[in-house]
Amino acid sequence: MEVISPRTKHSSGTESNDRKTKFTEYAQAGVSEYWIVETTPSVEVYALHDKEYSMVGRWGAGQEAKSQLLIGFSVAVSNLVEA
Repeated sequence: MEVISPRTKHSSGTESNDRKTKFTEYAQAGVSEYWIVETTPSVEVYALHDKEYSMVGRWGAGQEAKSQLLIGFSVAVSNLVEA
């Protein structure tokens, strides 16, 4: 799970690194599921298929993000990010 830090006046944030560099590195390492948490709030879940990630789903405030890897596991987006 990666939490994307918002951009501020003094930092560029982590979105590019989390969505490009780590995305590729984790896929090459065989990480089966990759979660991206944004402060908007939203959660995106990706599953690895044939060495590439595909989106399982995207959930926002008031919803529960669900794992494809861990059957039955879900978590309220509000428990991961303050709205």
